[in-house]
Amino acid sequence: ASWVARMLAATVVIPLYIIWLFKSGLSSASRSQALRRLLAVAAVALLIFLGAASGIILREGQSSIGARVTSIVTHQDASSQERLNVWSKSWQLFQQYPVLGVGIGNWKIAYPALGITGTRAETADIYFQQPHNDFLWVLTETGVFGLMAYLLIYFLAFWYAVRVLLRRPSQDEAVFVLFMLFAMICFLVDSFFHYPRERVELLTFSTIILAAIVSTYHRLQKSPAKLSREAAAITLIVCLLSAMATTVLGVIRLNGETHVKSTWLAKAAGNWSEVIRQVDQARSPLLTLDPTSTPLAWYRGVAQYSLNKTEQACQDFALAYRDNPNHPHVLNNLGTCAELCGDHDQAIEL
Repeated sequence: ASWVARMLAATVVIPLYIIWLFKSGLSSASRSQALRRLLAVAAVALLIFLGAASGIILREGQSSIGARVTSIVTHQDASSQERLNVWSKSWQLFQQYPVLGVGIGNWKIAYPALGITGTRAETADIYFQQPHNDFLWVLTETGVFGLMAYLLIYFLAFWYAVRVLLRRPSQDEAVFVLFMLFAMICFLVDSFFHYPRERVELLTFSTIILAAIVSTYHRLQKSPAKLSREAAAITLIVCLLSAMATTVLGVIRLNGETHVKSTWLAKAAGNWSEVIRQVDQARSPLLTLDPTSTPLAWYRGVAQYSLNKTEQACQDFALAYRDNPNHPHVLNNLGTCAELCGDHDQAIEL
């Protein structure tokens, strides 16, 4: 996917650069020099690609290259089949909630309800947190309008980049914007196969890229719009309040996730009293699931059950069911509690 992203980005950026060269008013000598530099960069990129391919051949054999290329088209390898299965289920999820989606952060909760047959989650302790496709992820969680808003951000950035090139900027400014555009396209193509939205560092870089393109556009305007003092003050206040709110929420989440890690360690050591204590400190309205989408109440329920506190355990498993009604461990344990309480029908249903 990374190589595909680079190639697609190059097919967009290089023609734009060549068009800019002939529209920029540069002398023939300057254009020739720029084209020679472009060819040099292309040659270096080709050498890097050949070096990477040679490394794969030496490590895995010549047939591995063909197998990887073939898998893109035929989807015969297990990973591709699993990903297509997850994409298909995600599309079904969107069809059920097409307008507003299932809610931000709820894909991992709603997905198992459609069935996990044909995935590693069927036989292993693996829980998918996203569909390995950011666009499907946004679509299923926020609906069609959410996806349109998400795509609009990048469409406007592309529009700004093209407008910058049409304003005949300096060569340094044009190259800078084209590099930003190249990186943005790579991010978007990679988003189709992976999940860079989940990685804070990649999302931060993406935000910086968008800001750089928009900033360059406004800097090159002949008569840039200026905010009034009142508008500037309101904007500053909103930004400060947003920063304060996100900082507070981030600290609360970080503290909770620290206790989640301690919960895992205590469970592995069989220290059930410590598990209960850590879950009590970790769980809050802002944090009800661990990074694997397992409800924190489930850990406390397991600890209560291990301490022979069956009634409290059943209460915790019921709470865990409310937080994630499709988690297999929660369903199994809640079904066990129902059977112990003599509710055979509920046990069978779960």
